[in-house]
Amino acid sequence: MTYTRDGLTLIYDTPEAPAPAGDLPENSDLAITAILKPTSPSNAVTVRYRVNGGPIKEVQAVEGESDYRQNTQCFHARFPNFVAGQSVDYGVVGSCAGRQVADSELSRDLPHSFRIIRPESVGALPLELEQKREGAPGDQPAGRYQLLGEFLARFTIKIEAPQIAGPTPDGIRVTWNAARGDVKGPRLTAKIVQGADWMLIKTDGIARVDVGALLETIDGSMIVMNYSGLIELGEDGYQKFLTNNLHKTLRVWTTPRFSTGDDHYKWLNRRQCISIGEVSMDDLTYVYDVYALK
Repeated sequence: MTYTRDGLTLIYDTPEAPAPAGDLPENSDLAITAILKPTSPSNAVTVRYRVNGGPIKEVQAVEGESDYRQNTQCFHARFPNFVAGQSVDYGVVGSCAGRQVADSELSRDLPHSFRIIRPESVGALPLELEQKREGAPGDQPAGRYQLLGEFLARFTIKIEAPQIAGPTPDGIRVTWNAARGDVKGPRLTAKIVQGADWMLIKTDGIARVDVGALLETIDGSMIVMNYSGLIELGEDGYQKFLTNNLHKTLRVWTTPRFSTGDDHYKWLNRRQCISIGEVSMDDLTYVYDVYALK
């Protein structure tokens, strides 16, 4: 993610500047890297966090390598050790001589989070791991089924302002239309011709995603995409939506499927996919990566 304010640019939660997220086993390396530019001796990065909704604490990042030709400074911070059952919300603030840049207003919302779990309770293993099952058919498997995924594409979608049906007996009905979008990947490059999310926000703060979209590939093929999924808005997310007070960044998990009659892309019809991404509520941009399971 990249944020700019007061002449400062803060980058983190990217491949070159990783940050913890999701379910992490105990004794994980809970480190975060942030990039701040332009370079200055006064630059500093602070990570603000709270555990299980408690008081906010801070960790001061330590300056690492800098690239003065690229006008960037790199900072590293490490969280303390946490135990299974603890949930951590956090945000990052960059500062220089009284100026500040953050992913929300002074990072008070602490928009990112992770949870510490026992190693044996880890259910979702890295996509790069090979799928295995020990034992004969019908036997109890000796190990877990593991995920093998192929990166399909990154979707970047600009969303129009929502149309809200208001609270209903089932929850808040919201429609989000796609204004435009791009799809870029090693085997799939396209644009979003049409798309909408018929969302249901439940009183428990879970937003159910229900999306239908039409893609046009770079070579003129048409592909239908459908997916469901969820957004965790927090236990008070229902009321926060009604008062327009949601977190500035929301994590989204979905399960896309594709349908096409074009011979060149028929392989997509046989793929079950998963995706993970984020919505920026500031500029209504939804960015997510799709992986095809094998």
